[in-house]
Amino acid sequence: MNLLCEPNYKIGLLGSFYFIGVVVAILILPPLADRIGRKWPVFIGNIFLIISMVGLLFTHNIYEAYVYLLFDGISFAGKVI
Repeated sequence: MNLLCEPNYKIGLLGSFYFIGVVVAILILPPLADRIGRKWPVFIGNIFLIISMVGLLFTHNIYEAYVYLLFDGISFAGKVI
């Protein structure tokens, strides 16, 4: 992704987007799991995990990596439920 020439704040955003995804998903998925059961939130979390891992494997753009790391953070709540 040519991170050597990027400013420091863009590199720091990589970790920040992961934690933003974690916070958003923790606010949504556990209450949803309590209402409808744990099967579908876990399934949704696993779908987000597959999308993020495949996307991170093939991306060469830092902005796409932000989105995939956000999805990876969302998958965290689905795995922990």
